[in-house]
Amino acid sequence: MPIAYLRFGCALLLMVLTGAHALTPTPQPDSSTVGITECNLQTDEVPEPYPGATPTGYKGAWVKDPVWQRNVRHRAGPDGRSQYRLRWQRQWYASIEPIKLGANQYGYEVRDGGCLRLLNPAGQPYPLPPYLSSHIQLVSQKDTGWLYTLRSGSGGDQHDLYVRFQQGQLQAVSPHRYARQFTSSTLQAEHLVYPLTNVVVHASAPQGRDGHGVLNLMTLQEVLAPRWLGISELYLSSDDGQESPHYLLTDDGQQQMLFSGDGQRQVLSGFHSLRLLPQALPAVPHLPPSSNAAYLVTEMGGQTCRLYGLDLTPLLVQPHRLRNGSCLTAPDQTGGLGLAGETPDGILHFYTRQPDGTLRQTGQVNGSLAALTRTGNAVTRIDTPAGPRYRVYTFAAQPTHPQDFDDFRDLGCGFHEVRLGEQWLTLLPDGSTRTERYFPFSC
Repeated sequence: MPIAYLRFGCALLLMVLTGAHALTPTPQPDSSTVGITECNLQTDEVPEPYPGATPTGYKGAWVKDPVWQRNVRHRAGPDGRSQYRLRWQRQWYASIEPIKLGANQYGYEVRDGGCLRLLNPAGQPYPLPPYLSSHIQLVSQKDTGWLYTLRSGSGGDQHDLYVRFQQGQLQAVSPHRYARQFTSSTLQAEHLVYPLTNVVVHASAPQGRDGHGVLNLMTLQEVLAPRWLGISELYLSSDDGQESPHYLLTDDGQQQMLFSGDGQRQVLSGFHSLRLLPQALPAVPHLPPSSNAAYLVTEMGGQTCRLYGLDLTPLLVQPHRLRNGSCLTAPDQTGGLGLAGETPDGILHFYTRQPDGTLRQTGQVNGSLAALTRTGNAVTRIDTPAGPRYRVYTFAAQPTHPQDFDDFRDLGCGFHEVRLGEQWLTLLPDGSTRTERYFPFSC
C-alpha cells in the first residue's frame, strides 16, 4: 500500500547523505550572519573547557581524544584557569575541542572571550561569525561531509546558522541565521520520514507572523525564502521504494500555492486547499498501487474540487462538487472501476477507470447523487416542483426501472429502500426491488 507523506518538521535531522560532491570555493556569509561581535556571557555561564577526553568507553569510562592529545597544549593562566593552544601556535584559548570535518579531517572549536570560533585543520579561522554552541545535524554516508548548526542568542532569541564541511573544507554556509522559536505552521506535517533533503527554516518577523521557508541541506541554498505562514512537502512513496514527483505546498494567509520540488516553478495557485489521497481511485489490477493516488484540490472556499494525477495531469474536465471529502464516489465493496461525481450545474457524471489508469466518462444524467449500490448503480435525486423524486441508473446512464420513486432511505451497511406510492420496497444491489424488506443487523 502506498503511503502519503507531508514531509517537514523541526526534529533532529538524521539524514544519511549519499555520494561526494565537487568542492567549491570557500563561501562567505552575508552581512546578516556576521552581526555578533561578542557573546556577553557572565563568568559563571562559561562552560568548563573541553577535557581532552570523552565518556565513550565501557560503562561511560573516559577515553582520551587522540587528536586533542596530539595537537593541544595547556597551562595554568594568570587567574589560575587553564589555557589551551595548538602546539604550532602561540595563541591561547579558554578551550579547544577537535571536531570532525569529514574524510578524517579535524577542525578546532576554540572559546575566546566567551564566544566560540571555528578553526580549520591548520588552525586558521573560518570566515564564520562567533557563536555560543554547535550541533551536528548530518553526517554523510562515507564520512566525507558534516553539517553543523552554529547557535547564537539566548532565551527566545536563539538563531541557527547552517554550515557544511566536505573533506575538511568549508563547503557551504546558509544565507541567514534562522530563528529557533517561531509560530506554528498553518500546514500540518505528517509522517516525517528520512532521509530528508530539505528542512523548514524560520525567520522572525514583527506582529508574531514568523516566516517559514525551505533550506536545501546539500547546497544550503534557500529553496523557498522564509516568508510563508506554512509549508509542507507532498509526495507519494510506495512499498517498492518508488517516489512520485515532489511538490512544495505553501500558505501565505490568503491562498495556498504549489511549487515544484526545487522551488523554481509555481505549478498551481488560487485554490482553497490541496490534499494527497493515496486511494482516490479504484485499483486497476495490473497497475501499481501508486496509480490509484491523486491530488484533491478544493476551490470556491471548499465547495468544489478537482482531481489531478501525481504528475498534476487533470483527471476531470471540469470542477465537481465536494462530497464526503472527495470529488468522486465509488461503490462500496464492489472492486469495480466505476465512479460518480456531481458538477455545480446539477449534472451527475459517471466514470470508469480504463486499463491505462485514465478516467472515461460513461454517461451523465440530471440530478444529484443520493447513494451508490454495491454493484455500481446510482440512486439519483431529482428536485421537482412537487418535491424530490428518485431514479436508479446504471453507470451507463440507463434507468433500471421505468418509473421514478417517491422517497428513498439509506439504512446503512449497503441496505437501501425506495418508496413507490405508499409501499416501501427493498432496493437490491443490482437495482431491482423486492417487497420483502431487509434491515441491517450489523455491517
